[in-house]
Amino acid sequence: MTTHPHPLRAAAVSVDITPADLTDLNPMGTSKSVPMDPTFSGVHDPISARILVLECRGTMAVLVSLDAVEVGETADFRAAIEQATEVPAANVLMWATHSHNAPRIGTVSPGSLALRPLDAALVNSAEVQRRCIPAIRVALAALAPATVSVATGHADVNVHRMEFTSAGWREGFDDAGPSDKRVQVVRIDAVDGPQLATLFTYGVHSTVTLGTGEVSGDLAGAAARCVEARSADDIVALFAPAAIGDQGPRVRAKAAPAAFAYDAADALGLVVGAEAHRVSQAATPIATDVLAVASATIALPTSGAIYSPEEDHETVQLRLTALRLGDLVLAGVSGEVDTELADLIERAAPRRHTLPLSLVNDRIGYLPSEAMYARTMETGRRCAVAPGRGERAVVDGLAELFRRLEDAR
Repeated sequence: MTTHPHPLRAAAVSVDITPADLTDLNPMGTSKSVPMDPTFSGVHDPISARILVLECRGTMAVLVSLDAVEVGETADFRAAIEQATEVPAANVLMWATHSHNAPRIGTVSPGSLALRPLDAALVNSAEVQRRCIPAIRVALAALAPATVSVATGHADVNVHRMEFTSAGWREGFDDAGPSDKRVQVVRIDAVDGPQLATLFTYGVHSTVTLGTGEVSGDLAGAAARCVEARSADDIVALFAPAAIGDQGPRVRAKAAPAAFAYDAADALGLVVGAEAHRVSQAATPIATDVLAVASATIALPTSGAIYSPEEDHETVQLRLTALRLGDLVLAGVSGEVDTELADLIERAAPRRHTLPLSLVNDRIGYLPSEAMYARTMETGRRCAVAPGRGERAVVDGLAELFRRLEDAR
């Protein structure tokens, strides 16, 4: 039996998902804490779905990065991908970049603390699905032998966003608080050919342009466009949110003129994107002889915090998804992981190149560490999971998935 020196095949594609009709698509238009018009006033910059398809020794996986504030229940979306492409639904990882100036996709899972979509948002969700599935087919048809390399950079764009004042904890700026400045980069190149894609992670809320009322990819979108523009090849850059639960941008232009807000988003995105591109030029190759995905759904008691009566449930479903590509592991959690919880995930991982990802295949709310929960911060108040249950469920659940992936051949 002959062993192929490059068993991995990969392809990437980007598709525009900017809605034509903006009516009732502003996710913050249904927020009581940040009241806004539910209809976007226009489009500042187009939003996209960026897709990476992988195949190794017969196993296929699809990664989808969506310019959206959040992606809710994804079971139907992933089942439709399986029906159209034969990629198992369990092997599809999709996430929102968490731009607060982009629509919500999907319904709210029972027990989740999330912004309930209006009917127009569900119609738009179906349209996003309609655009993505043909693009995935195009990527599958373009699969080519590929290599993977990894790198780590640093960008001081995020800041711990919980501040202690005389009135107690509130959202603000705390330079002394925990904050992971790493820009984690995964570079995918065709064998003896051009670069195909860059997957990069960073922990920050894309809320720089919140309040402008226009569609925008915000900081995350600007970072992805920067990586794509800086490359000598026609690549696709997938931004993935790392530990975002307690991390805000250093500049949030909430009450500033729109022009300042967009300049700030472009500037902060440039810092992250340029760093991702820079370190990718000297990335370290890794083994890619195994591709495997493991997942688990864990029912947890809810915290009792609700946004509306119809969300009052006794349990909420935590979804964990881990993808192993040789020496690389993506550890996906269906909520906004904070810095301390992400650190615990990495400590539980047997492989050095393990990247914790927030918002994978659902968003049930914030998922803080128990230490953060105890401080009665926003991440605790908006956590759907009861105290004492979330941290251990995430860490122990992913540790079990890591063990299963280590047995993959």
